[in-house]
Amino acid sequence: MDISEQMNLFRLIKFNDNPDENIPKDINLSKKQLWCPYCSNKVVFKKDKKLGIKKCPICSISEKDFWVKKVNTL
Repeated sequence: MDISEQMNLFRLIKFNDNPDENIPKDINLSKKQLWCPYCSNKVVFKKDKKLGIKKCPICSISEKDFWVKKVNTL
């Protein structure tokens, strides 16, 4: 690894090529959590102050994305 290259943990995460179409049956979400179909995690979407929308803190997909809304019945 080159000294100028910064370690990036997000390179270690595998994101789905095809988003999840359903929340897995063994997953229980709390009140503020949503299922992210792209990184397959339960997360609390955080507001991006610059864009004014809520995004997944792991993969940065918007809560306005079709699959996020479909999976979470928003």
